[in-house]
Amino acid sequence: MARSAAERNWIAGGAVGSIALAALAWFVVISPQMGTTSDLKNQTADAQSANMILQAKTNKLKADNANIDSLAAELKIARQALPTDSGLPELTVQLSRQAAATGVSVVSITAGQPSVATGAAVGAKPGTSGATAGKLFSIGITLVCEAPAVRQQQFLTAIQTIGPRRVLISAVTFTPSGKSTTSSISASSTMTVTMQAFVSPQSDAAVAALQAQAAAAGAK
Repeated sequence: MARSAAERNWIAGGAVGSIALAALAWFVVISPQMGTTSDLKNQTADAQSANMILQAKTNKLKADNANIDSLAAELKIARQALPTDSGLPELTVQLSRQAAATGVSVVSITAGQPSVATGAAVGAKPGTSGATAGKLFSIGITLVCEAPAVRQQQFLTAIQTIGPRRVLISAVTFTPSGKSTTSSISASSTMTVTMQAFVSPQSDAAVAALQAQAAAAGAK
């Protein structure tokens, strides 16, 4: 049955309208929803990645916390070897104890002024290239003691290996003690040891305290 021109126009118009409606639905409803879904997937992936990083950090913190006692003990040993202040009273006690343990008689222990081991100028303002806080300082120490040479050797070994405070021995000299003129290792002799003890102050106030303490010790 042949359709009239009006019917054909209505059918064509309906088809065009359907296409237009589909296009409108795509741009207004479907496409934005797909874009939103894609964004959500990206956000989910980012969140999962962030969670993995956070979990790794959490696991590390748990491991560190489990070893906190061991880490604290290691820090204590390290600070005894390299303190943040002069530590001269403790070092004096240590040297005296090591001398007594090896049968050596300490005559004197003299400490000099601290100096920056890295070569930066002492007293520079914080924030400048010559700032001293956090740098390594050295304190010159001269120790004089008396004993037979074999005991002096044992004392030197104790100073360099036992600690806990570490020092760097730069010179050792021997002279006959008292009226002794023999060079026998069983004869008493006077040993003069020149050494350096190191300090790592962490603030300008600690630097000032270091200098004051070392000056007071040197004046005695």
